[in-house]
Amino acid sequence: MIKVHLRKKPISDGRTSLYLDYYPAISHPDTGKPTRREFLGLYVFNRPKTPAGKDQNTETLTLAENIRAKRHSGCRLGPGSIRINPSASGWVYVSRGKVRPS
Repeated sequence: MIKVHLRKKPISDGRTSLYLDYYPAISHPDTGKPTRREFLGLYVFNRPKTPAGKDQNTETLTLAENIRAKRHSGCRLGPGSIRINPSASGWVYVSRGKVRPS
């Protein structure tokens, strides 16, 4: 069973990047190489100064957690039907370590 965790990585300008950590590693949809991380392109402020900034952090973390839950439920389907992440052509399925677009 693949485990999916939401992780944080500090970056510049007082922000933190959010990404998903897969264990064991999954095949990258473009290169086919094993990877453990999927960066979501979502960021939170380390120390928001306004109530609006705090609300934005809460919404961003909720969105990231929803994405994590979707990826985790897709990974629970088992080999041959694991939905890893969206690509330009739709969901990507993994069949015994091989990546093929849907």
